[in-house]
Amino acid sequence: MKTQPSASQSKSVAFYPDRVEEPAAIVSPAPVSIDVGTVREVLAGQLHAAFSLAKQLGVSAAGFATLTSDILRNELPESIRAGYASPGEGLCALLEGSIDVATATGFYRKPDPVTKSAITEKIRNGSIVAFQTGAGEYRVPVWQFRAEGGVFPGIAETLRALRNSRSYSQITPFVFLLQENPMTANIAPIEALKKGHLDAVLAAAHEYAS
Repeated sequence: MKTQPSASQSKSVAFYPDRVEEPAAIVSPAPVSIDVGTVREVLAGQLHAAFSLAKQLGVSAAGFATLTSDILRNELPESIRAGYASPGEGLCALLEGSIDVATATGFYRKPDPVTKSAITEKIRNGSIVAFQTGAGEYRVPVWQFRAEGGVFPGIAETLRALRNSRSYSQITPFVFLLQENPMTANIAPIEALKKGHLDAVLAAAHEYAS
């Protein structure tokens, strides 16, 4: 009696040792296109959150700027890092064009003469932008003086608004007044003051200080 082959025996399987199956094609996800405005908004939000945390920890605006500047500087390629300003160099840039109190009397005294002590008093009461050095001397930026004498209207009000900031420091007025601001039509607030746009500058100053 013949034995019937099993199902596995009845089928012959061809084997080709030289044939290698092609792997399934890997489909890469389509690149996501993100516009520059979105990237800027996301990064600005993260930076604002980091700064808020820093303030809660007692870090001043100047200290936060120094910390982030040092971190960024270390991340830059050497070819770029050489031209990247340190916090000290940045301060020098902000104070470029500043004069001493004696020289400032000549800019302010039109049409009436003014003394060094009068200029110093105006600095101390928040009517003139100035930076006090480690030696106790004041450096006064010339960009706040009008050609006809005095300072541009709104300087004192702007300084008063900026002082509401918990992180206010001596460089705060320099940073605010000299940097382009979307609330002042993307020009520096000092330029907006020169054009007489005091309301826009004050709104920007209150926002900056909040």
